[in-house]
Amino acid sequence: TAELDFQVGGEDLLDGRIVLNEVDGAQGFVVDITGRLQPMLPPELHTFFAEESTIQMRGRETPDGGRALDLLSIDSGALQVDGSLETAPDGFPQAFELTGQMSAPAGAPLVLPGGGSTLTNGRLQVSYGGTDRWAGFLEVTDLTSGDLTLGDVRAQLNGEIFNPQDAALRRVTALLDGVLTDIRSPDPALLEALGEEITLDLGLDWTSGSPLQIETARVTSEGGVADVNGEVGT
Repeated sequence: TAELDFQVGGEDLLDGRIVLNEVDGAQGFVVDITGRLQPMLPPELHTFFAEESTIQMRGRETPDGGRALDLLSIDSGALQVDGSLETAPDGFPQAFELTGQMSAPAGAPLVLPGGGSTLTNGRLQVSYGGTDRWAGFLEVTDLTSGDLTLGDVRAQLNGEIFNPQDAALRRVTALLDGVLTDIRSPDPALLEALGEEITLDLGLDWTSGSPLQIETARVTSEGGVADVNGEVGT
C-alpha cells in the first residue's frame, strides 16, 4: 500500500492511497485519491478541475489473461465520469460501460481544451456486453465556436462487435444518427445557409486486417446535402 500526501509550497494538494493486491491468484489494484488537481494540469484543463476532485479505480487480471477495470469514478465538479472495462489479453474490449457529464460552473460556459469552443452541458453514455450490440447517446447544450452556437446537439450511437475474442475475425460496425437544432449566429448569411436544423448520418464498418469502410457520412442542412464514402487505412 502506498499512502499519498502530496504538497506544493506547504499547500496540501493530494491525499489518498494506491493498493496492489492479489485475489484468487490474480493481481489487482485499488486507487483512491482526493485533492486539488488544477495546479498540476495544463491551463486548458483548469475549468474541468476547478474544485476538489476525487478519483477512484479498481482493477484486476482476468482468468484468461485479460484486464478488468471494475470501477472508474472521477468527480471534479465540472466533470463526472463513471465506467468499467474488460479487455482480452491483447487489449481489445470485451465489455464496457461509460457515462460522462460536463457541466459549466454557475454563470459561465465551460471552456473546452484548445480554448476555441465552449458548452453549457454535455452528456455521453455508451455500453457493450452480453450481446453483440453496443449502444449509446450524446447530448450537448449550447456548443459555441466563434460566431456559431448549436443550442441543442443530440446523437444516437449503436453498432455491433463480432468475434471480440478472435483477433483474426473481429468486426466492428458503428452508426450515428444526429440532429443539431437551435442554431444561432449574428451572421444572417450563415443562418440562412444552415437553416433551422442540421442532420448527421454516419455508418462505419471495420474488419480485422481490412481498411475502415466509411459506408455513409452525410450532412444535411438548409443549404444542401454533403455525402462522403470510401475507406481509410490499408
